[in-house]
Amino acid sequence: MIVSTTLTGSNADIIGDALASVAGQVDRCLVIDTGARDDTLEAARRVAGEKLLVREFPWKNDFAAARNFALDAAAEAGARWAVTVDTDERLLFDAGFELRAALETSSAGVLLVAQRDGSYAKERILRLPATVRWVGPTHEHLKGLLSGDSAVLEGVRFDELPKDAAALRRKFERDVAILRKHTRQHAKEPRWHYYLGASHHDLGQYAAAIDAFRACAALGGWAEEGAWACYRAADCCCALQRWTEAIEFCARGLAIRPATAELAWLAGFA
Repeated sequence: MIVSTTLTGSNADIIGDALASVAGQVDRCLVIDTGARDDTLEAARRVAGEKLLVREFPWKNDFAAARNFALDAAAEAGARWAVTVDTDERLLFDAGFELRAALETSSAGVLLVAQRDGSYAKERILRLPATVRWVGPTHEHLKGLLSGDSAVLEGVRFDELPKDAAALRRKFERDVAILRKHTRQHAKEPRWHYYLGASHHDLGQYAAAIDAFRACAALGGWAEEGAWACYRAADCCCALQRWTEAIEFCARGLAIRPATAELAWLAGFA
């Protein structure tokens, strides 16, 4: 059995198209209600019909917890595969593509789906019961994924609805609030400092972003992550015309990962 999973709050205006994009390729459409206050579930039922399966999960500012709940609920419903489709996403299948046939011939435990323009791909299809778990309250990622156990699924892509400036600002403000708390609780994990810095940067809060990126680089985790944290910190310094500090961040980043040529360019600019 193939089950799509969709987390939703009050999204009556967009959930129908999300489910419609996948309903013809799956056996059930599992909707995780995180606290909808409008007619979201009715909109979902109009599209999914008898395929609709609803489970409640009170929202707790933790996307990983909600996604793991969805995986467990799909497995309990008898699914062998879970296909993630967020309310602001649409799956685009090639003409004649059969998801069931593609999954039957796949040996991977996790399948990625490329974005419409091919610029990147997301983990969107998981074999059940899952041997991996989502980690992180936002900018979540899969933990436990072994080398060679994932592949990009050809024949399907996804698209995302654009967000206006107000919606983007709400997203960045939400992420800052979540990640401030999370970095206090997980102070030695560089990933979350990096994304906290990115969210501050997107809000134009450059000084706060520099502090977060500095913390990420200082923790000495993944070399590429540390180098890019230095690059992002240097970029924020340039925005504040703190030129000497920008050059120092670039030098530090090159010491972490000399192959990051963008750091040399930015140092020259500064």
